[in-house]
Amino acid sequence: MVDNRFSEALTEARQIDERIKAGNISDKEFSEKPFLGVPFTSKESTYCKGLSVTFGLKTRLNYKADFDADYIKAFKKAGGILLGVTNISQFNLWPESDNPIYGLTKNPYDITRTVGGSAGGEACMLAAAATPIGLVHVIISKVS
Repeated sequence: MVDNRFSEALTEARQIDERIKAGNISDKEFSEKPFLGVPFTSKESTYCKGLSVTFGLKTRLNYKADFDADYIKAFKKAGGILLGVTNISQFNLWPESDNPIYGLTKNPYDITRTVGGSAGGEACMLAAAATPIGLVHVIISKVS
């Protein structure tokens, strides 16, 4: 994970726990929020408000997203709690998650191996059970 919002995520989780304990969440809300309280992560190239979105480029070193991507908004609306963003290959273009800002993401079980790219940070987090859900954005276009 290359940038996180652990404090905010913990606060959100505690608020949900308190509402559940107090019986302040209806069955309807549970059904409308199937991921209520479930933590998740996403690639660093995903716009997640307040978190780094450098695409692994030094020229974007201090760039933070000022909004959430649509699919991040949708997952949050479904109750998910964003933990942070994970390493990517530079510009999501290479077969390894390596870039000049964060370096190479290695396999958590064998550091002589990589986790691939472009979503290698997500692969690493999932393999290490550091996140239950890793979101990656894939653009699918129709070819006529």
